[in-house]
Amino acid sequence: MHPDFPIFTRKIVHAPPFQSEIRFKSSCSTPFTNVGFLLSFMKYINYLTPLIIPLLLLSCMDKDPFGFNTTAIVPPYELDQWEDETTYYLRGPSQIKETGWGAIEGTVIKLGWNAETILVYQRDDGQGGGWRIVDVKKNTISEIFSQDQIDQNASLKSLTIYTASDAWNRLK
Repeated sequence: MHPDFPIFTRKIVHAPPFQSEIRFKSSCSTPFTNVGFLLSFMKYINYLTPLIIPLLLLSCMDKDPFGFNTTAIVPPYELDQWEDETTYYLRGPSQIKETGWGAIEGTVIKLGWNAETILVYQRDDGQGGGWRIVDVKKNTISEIFSQDQIDQNASLKSLTIYTASDAWNRLK
């Protein structure tokens, strides 16, 4: 046996001939009383540390720490592409506090923008689908509007509407 691992050594004590059992007697009372064991254990930890740290860092990569899945529309609002590369969210300041995700609390289907306004079509994620108007200067997001209400708004007629994937490709 290796001298650094004495907890695994056992001495066999033979019983008198009239008893047929074999009893074991440990040479060490607790596992951590031998300093040599701790030193050799620490040596292995030093070898494993460079392997463990990158594994821990790679395990959180779905959080997009480098911002590859986010592109700016009109600051502070951004278009965020989900891992499936077909689902998009609008990120930025919002007064809406519902159960969805992103500034509009739902997924983006279509959008158009200029320097002052972002027009977003939100999928029906349980709270209704429709158009929302984002005022970039005031950082406010409107309630959901129908297509007829958007068509009647003269200030929104100049906006070019793109699908979320086309907008993503244009903004990248």
